[in-house]
Amino acid sequence: ENIRKNYSCKIKDFERIYPFSNENLRGCLNYYDFDDKKCLTVLGSSDQTLDMCLLGAKDITTFDSNSLTKYYFDLKKAALLAGISKDEYLKFFCYRNYSDTGDSNRFVFNPETFTKLVPYLSKDGNIFWTSLFNEYPIKQIRSMKSLFYFWDEEGKRVLQDTINYLYGNNYDILREKIKDLNFSFIKSDIKSLQSKLSTSFDFIYLSNIIQYANSIYGDDVINHKMQTILSQEQRKECLIHFKKLIENLYLLSSPFAKFIIYGA
Repeated sequence: ENIRKNYSCKIKDFERIYPFSNENLRGCLNYYDFDDKKCLTVLGSSDQTLDMCLLGAKDITTFDSNSLTKYYFDLKKAALLAGISKDEYLKFFCYRNYSDTGDSNRFVFNPETFTKLVPYLSKDGNIFWTSLFNEYPIKQIRSMKSLFYFWDEEGKRVLQDTINYLYGNNYDILREKIKDLNFSFIKSDIKSLQSKLSTSFDFIYLSNIIQYANSIYGDDVINHKMQTILSQEQRKECLIHFKKLIENLYLLSSPFAKFIIYGA
């Protein structure tokens, strides 16, 4: 109820959602064996999870400090289970640079497609998305200054080249594989994640979280309350803290596990 009334604002536990991954997942994930692997990944846009499922993973634990990402995964999964085509999927979810001329998509989050998704939403997902669609104009939900990041969304053509399940006929393959996915979500930031894990993983994907090491550990290294900018030595200390966190997470991995920190 709180987020529905304040979704244009950043409030505790709720931030804007990445509509799609802005990483080259085809270039990153395609060189690994995911068959029957147990994976841990940041949830974000859900695309990392969906690509891992496409590539063979059947057990995926996700985490994110933003609670809204779970609802968004529910929406994307519902679209796959509903059996809509890839064209209809892209028309529903893509917004920025939808056409070759750079125009935005005026059919984004269209009610006609949403009605097809509703029967496949979880109970909580149904309440969340139906409430939004009933109470707010579509453009207010999906456009800039709303639930979603705008400038971090790649255009439709780029998405189909960089995300596995949107490439070629992979979308149709994923529609079948998603039915067997064992999915779980942990509401947590990376700093608190280890204490909430109770199993080991074959593959861990942390995306670009390392870029936020300063904000994650900034409060731990600041010596004066009035300080607002980290010194070079303090930034190094943040990276040392982050390195230790990664080492501790790696201890939870299965032997010979793959561990990816995107861009590191």
